[in-house]
Amino acid sequence: MLPRWTQAQAGIKDNLPADQRPNIIYMVCHDLGKHISPYGVPIDTPSFQSLSDSGILFNNAFCSTPCCMPSRCSAMTGKHAHRNGNVGTNHGWQLAKEQLTIVDYLNEGGYETVHAGFQHERPNRKDNRYQKLLYKTHTDLDYFCENVVDQGIEFLEKRKSEDNTQPFYLNMGFVETHSSQFLPTTNPNSWNVRYGRPETYGIDPDDEVYVPPSMPDNERTREMFRRFQPCIRFLDHHLGRFMETVDRLGYNNNTVICFVTDHGYFGARHKSTIYEGGMEITAMMRWDNHIAPGANLDGLVSNIDFTPTLLEIAGVPVPADVDGKSFLPVLLGEQTETQEAIFTQRNHHGNYDPVRSIRTKDFHYIRNFHPLAKHLYTVAETMAMSSPDRSGWPNSPIMGGASHFELPKYENWPARAKEELYDINKDPDEQHNVADDPAYAEIKAKMAVMLEEEMIRTEDPVLEDPYALDDLSKRA
Repeated sequence: MLPRWTQAQAGIKDNLPADQRPNIIYMVCHDLGKHISPYGVPIDTPSFQSLSDSGILFNNAFCSTPCCMPSRCSAMTGKHAHRNGNVGTNHGWQLAKEQLTIVDYLNEGGYETVHAGFQHERPNRKDNRYQKLLYKTHTDLDYFCENVVDQGIEFLEKRKSEDNTQPFYLNMGFVETHSSQFLPTTNPNSWNVRYGRPETYGIDPDDEVYVPPSMPDNERTREMFRRFQPCIRFLDHHLGRFMETVDRLGYNNNTVICFVTDHGYFGARHKSTIYEGGMEITAMMRWDNHIAPGANLDGLVSNIDFTPTLLEIAGVPVPADVDGKSFLPVLLGEQTETQEAIFTQRNHHGNYDPVRSIRTKDFHYIRNFHPLAKHLYTVAETMAMSSPDRSGWPNSPIMGGASHFELPKYENWPARAKEELYDINKDPDEQHNVADDPAYAEIKAKMAVMLEEEMIRTEDPVLEDPYALDDLSKRA
């Protein structure tokens, strides 16, 4: 049974009447990582830059799990994947209907809850209990950013014409910048072939490609970024259209606006891995008259922290069982620090590979639980290989397929270290594992204890049984 709260019980901040409580717009896209201009990437994204400049940019925001579906489920529930029940991206995994999300809490708190575009929490978005679902075509086209923005604009204009003062929560999900939208393929059933998305976005010339140092600068990487960058700019353009409408209609005066992505971008040691490139996310918020324009937050934030933060902003009680921590006091300038460390995990994404980690400002400790886990090659190791491996991503066979490490074809692959430790200040791209360096022994021991304590606190079954979440019955 869903909780029942009255406005009085909710403890609305400053006892604001319903028509003065802030609206919330939460926008989420696929696979963006931090590959936009506010994070220093040389790509033209003026709308992202404008949104960042008018609010706060989170410099150290991460997902709690680097895979699409469990990341979004974690963000919406405020709980780690092994606690909310969705630990995999295969279609057999989903949130149980009885699992509550921010939508349920805001429904009970007096908000109108609305969804436009793509969602990844449950197969049928009606099961997410939004009060209103926005459609334009009733097809897959509803998920593309130009149509999601059209739906959002129409919703805002209709509310304004009706002088509707009930606070609303609008969730907008963009299928961009998922690799399925821009990578070349001959599969006639793929979205990018069926809908001609690569032609929609365009392809950059090779001399305009920026390859970050965390990726090997080789043929496969450049081929991806030639298509990835135009897709980002396309999303940026439509974000600009939407933000112009928000300001034109005056919603900026009392609306919290969030833009996040679910995890890092597609690539070697990025998406679906618990390295920096897989965990890092774009995250920015705008809340005029509350958040100082041009603010930057260096403190650690996880995407599970957004649900308790937004609930606190809305004056709705934060459930005691959420794992996320509200960062509202930091937004309002009442605190300068967020949290000492964040906990992350990986379970299923093509294969079963249980990994857990603790990330502080200075260090990242990773524990690999699968007894047969295989090594993931670094940039230098990849570029030192002989052709054709040097031109590709040698990790792809074990990270992107439905195979298990136990299969004979992987028996000669080098084993992955059971523990990994990275000095973020000296090695921001996590290319040098110092777990066995005596100089880091004390730090590794401390972080290993922190990790185990968090796994015990959250009753993570992988601590006792590495195969505990390898549920084959829930695989597609």
